[in-house]
Amino acid sequence: MAITIGNSTLPGVYVRQESNSSVGINTTAPADVGLVGEADLTNGTASANTLYTVTTAPQATRLFGDSPLGRNVVGALQNGAYPIYAVACATVDVSAEDISGLGTTSGTFENGPLVEDASTISFTVDSTSLSAVLTLDDPSSKTPASGEVYVNVHSAEFELDAAPSTSGTVDYSYLDYTTALGVMESEAGDVIDWLGILNENSDARNTLQATVGSLNATFKPTIGVVGAGTYISDTSTYTNPFDDSHMQVLYCPRNSDGESLVGAYLGVRGRIGIDQSAMRKRLSGVEGLLRNPTDTEKADLDAAHVVVIEAGPRGPRMMNDPTCVDNSNTDELAYNHGLARLLGDYITLIVEEISDPYIGRLHTPAARSALRGEVSQAMRNLLNLNAVTGFEVSVEEISSTQARLTVGVGLAKPLRNIEAVIVGGDVSA
Repeated sequence: MAITIGNSTLPGVYVRQESNSSVGINTTAPADVGLVGEADLTNGTASANTLYTVTTAPQATRLFGDSPLGRNVVGALQNGAYPIYAVACATVDVSAEDISGLGTTSGTFENGPLVEDASTISFTVDSTSLSAVLTLDDPSSKTPASGEVYVNVHSAEFELDAAPSTSGTVDYSYLDYTTALGVMESEAGDVIDWLGILNENSDARNTLQATVGSLNATFKPTIGVVGAGTYISDTSTYTNPFDDSHMQVLYCPRNSDGESLVGAYLGVRGRIGIDQSAMRKRLSGVEGLLRNPTDTEKADLDAAHVVVIEAGPRGPRMMNDPTCVDNSNTDELAYNHGLARLLGDYITLIVEEISDPYIGRLHTPAARSALRGEVSQAMRNLLNLNAVTGFEVSVEEISSTQARLTVGVGLAKPLRNIEAVIVGGDVSA
């Protein structure tokens, strides 16, 4: 559907973004990024659900300890973003969650994602304590030894050595992404352009999308970034969980040590802003990937609008740059590329900023003409920067108190393929 920002109930400017078949590049505007995730609040000095503006790697480690959030903030800084807005999730303890009626060896925790620490997970099945073994794979693909249980803390799935026959409980701690994302929205929503979470859990990513949607509805354009999963069993059947031009999902979202790459990815996005495409940009400080998709898998993921992180001779890089817009979503299809989405938001903010001072003026042809002139000049500036290939601006009267400003822009597309033809034989002088 078309994206509507603001409303017509109160005096002010409201914007409806619609689609056309174009994508834009090349305006110089660095981006600000936000990260939300798990921190070591015992060895770090940070408090949960508190916004921190981080400018150095030592500060990140001092605040968040040697933790997923601390390491990802360092990765974002290393890749060029500055500063980093970060919020640590609080942990919530769950005691004696009942799994006695599971009826099988495979199960899912009622809450997730879990803390990345096996010592915080305690299973008791038929009066026997089980030892938790963390995995980034599908736990159901594992065969636990007697007295073991495999746990994927991100998907909140587990695999027991045997199904409970009479009793079963589990104690664990999970991360509260809802509150942490709410803090980011309320305290940094007017600053950040990109917002990433360090977990692939479905509940967390849905909360991220809701947060991003709330920001975008109030002239605070933000793109959310999350991993597609720690594993994808079959890329040919994978379905993108979103149909939203303000969301991106990554795969593989983790390095060879199993650490999230979202921080490094956002670091690159923060550095390049909307000055260039992210395609082929490399992730500094990342040695390898947990999973390197095959060419067939890359094609499957590209078709599913997933940002593919692929291994390269000089380190992992972004193969493509799609947003999560389904091909049937004609209202947002023009924003199916990261740069297109950024530029659409950039133009939206320009139009709102120019238009707002006209609220309260007498509604006359002269006022409408002046508004058209100011917006046209702003679009002309973008044309000179090669951000747009053409534009049309019109202002018409709707009623005695309403006017319609229509801005049509043609946007240049980034180069995706080059067909090189090598011809052997005689060459004419």
